[in-house]
Amino acid sequence: KKKLKKKINLLDFGCGQGSAVNFFNQQKINAYGVDISKKDISVAKKKYKKIKSKFFFTKDLNEFKIKIKKKKFDIITCIQSLYYLSDDDFKLYINYFDQILKNNGIIYATMISSKSSLNSNKQNKDGLTLVDKDNFKKIEKHYINFTKSYDHLHKKFRKFKILNSGYYSFCLDKKNDVNHHYLVICKKTR
Repeated sequence: KKKLKKKINLLDFGCGQGSAVNFFNQQKINAYGVDISKKDISVAKKKYKKIKSKFFFTKDLNEFKIKIKKKKFDIITCIQSLYYLSDDDFKLYINYFDQILKNNGIIYATMISSKSSLNSNKQNKDGLTLVDKDNFKKIEKHYINFTKSYDHLHKKFRKFKILNSGYYSFCLDKKNDVNHHYLVICKKTR
């Protein structure tokens, strides 16, 4: 006998040009992607025409809520995207993720660490730090919300049950540039 499999709904928050959303859809996961880059969403829609309706450009939380409508998700991935939010915006998005995540749903997120060579220690208000170098992206100046420790990471995601956390570090050039990131897997338990 064949068992009916539950359809899994996934949101890739900060999907960029959509390769992960495409991959998940190929695996029969009902995946959607959202990003603040109009250019990246445009590329995703052109590149993955069969699933172009699953990509959304959004400039802020209110627009994000409108685009997502009343969808509920089993999994939300946030790969190298949440750390561009201020502390206040981060809390708003985490609270909204709690609303759109199904009970027992999973969040998988990565957060750049203060150990990263990008950390200039020029913290502004609301958790953001000025980054005036980025050899990989060739971006002049921007702001990043660095995570200081595992305790800090767990505090950011305290609304959920932490299942596991760890880190990864990578070097993309020969200048010994280190990009240390924390990762967290957590679950909605209520």
